[in-house]
Amino acid sequence: MKHAAGESCGLAVAGASIAAALAISGCTANSTSAVEISGGIPWSALDGATAAPTAGTDPCAVWNKDGAAAVKNRLTGELEKIVTSQIIGAHVSPGAAVVVGCGDKAIVLLGRGNTSYDDATAKKVSVDTTLYDLASVQKPIIGATALTLEKRGKMNLTAPVSTYLPGYTGDSKSKVTIEQLLMHRAGMNPPGKDDLPYKSIIGSATTPGAVQKNILSQAPRVEPGGSYSYSNVGYSIAGMAISSAAGQPLDGAVRTAVLEPLGMTKTQFNPNPSENTCAPTSSDYNLADTFTCKPQDWLSRAEGGVAGHAGLFATAEDMAKFAAMLANQGSLNGKQVLTPDQVARMAKSQPNASYGLAARTNSAGRYGPFMGPQAFGHTGWNGTSFVVDPVSRMWIVGLANVSLGQKVEGETKPLNNFLGAFAAMGEAVANNYSALANQ
Repeated sequence: MKHAAGESCGLAVAGASIAAALAISGCTANSTSAVEISGGIPWSALDGATAAPTAGTDPCAVWNKDGAAAVKNRLTGELEKIVTSQIIGAHVSPGAAVVVGCGDKAIVLLGRGNTSYDDATAKKVSVDTTLYDLASVQKPIIGATALTLEKRGKMNLTAPVSTYLPGYTGDSKSKVTIEQLLMHRAGMNPPGKDDLPYKSIIGSATTPGAVQKNILSQAPRVEPGGSYSYSNVGYSIAGMAISSAAGQPLDGAVRTAVLEPLGMTKTQFNPNPSENTCAPTSSDYNLADTFTCKPQDWLSRAEGGVAGHAGLFATAEDMAKFAAMLANQGSLNGKQVLTPDQVARMAKSQPNASYGLAARTNSAGRYGPFMGPQAFGHTGWNGTSFVVDPVSRMWIVGLANVSLGQKVEGETKPLNNFLGAFAAMGEAVANNYSALANQ
């Protein structure tokens, strides 16, 4: 990643969201036409787009100012305090890795704490070597893989799943499209309901192939194409369809479409524990059941560790490359992975849901108020998160292993506390961005 120079913006106000800081600074114009920020995505495609930034301006240019080094140091200190007090000190996770950037440039890289509470096995967290179980944070990567296949003419996202998985027919299965799966609108669950218990889906199957056969037997529980309802099973099916369209196993398809072009060399399914440092996870906060370099998600493990909904491991540095690509119109280091329109489709909320195409949006404030309603990214059950603000082009990656945070069965407080800490990171980023623009 490198810095993209551009025109500097002026006055901003500390304590406001980054988008508000841009508006106050005079970096916006009273227009709703499809003006592009330098390096940004089409403004008209964004949620809450009431004013368009002036054409040719680059919000990241503030990081070229004379006082940028001091602001970066202050931001680093504030992020370190959040990690050490709100994550490590609060027993949310034994450690965390954080990367903050703007456009295609990383600004802060921070690894603190350990991979485990077990002194005998714990290793220091590093942004470039510690692998975290991404859990659902991999969903945008799966979505980007599908979009890359679309760009290459190998996949039509509006086509029925049966186009790529001929056996997925009968009942209302034949009505389900790839896009509906990626947007959680395939009717796999009634609105507000979870997937059926993994145990009932896996059944007596003992091989990945048999488990996937059982998954493909799952029909929509409500009419496809209706309301949003989150489904890991739907993403597992999407992963199988992507594999078929790509003509290679899912891990190979993801590597070819996304990981290799972006230089995400550490990101992988089924990492070898003898060659990699993985932050361990536990099953439902039960430390008697700990997984190292294996996915915490039971269904993914049953599928052999390679599945559309979970199973991917990555370092914070690698995830930073993915976030930077999204903040840079789908391009990084000269590689156009996605088109600007495809990135905009990921960023735009669907009706009555804070979810775009394979990405959670911030229209309901999931990432905190400081990233703005147009921000998008994803969160993961293990305490993993990233968010991109396409207006400011700022992005944050935060990876932890919160399932080690408490031993209470079914306790979700560690994850909620991690998300609170992640929102605090957004506040620190916004305030320092605004302070720098004020100089």
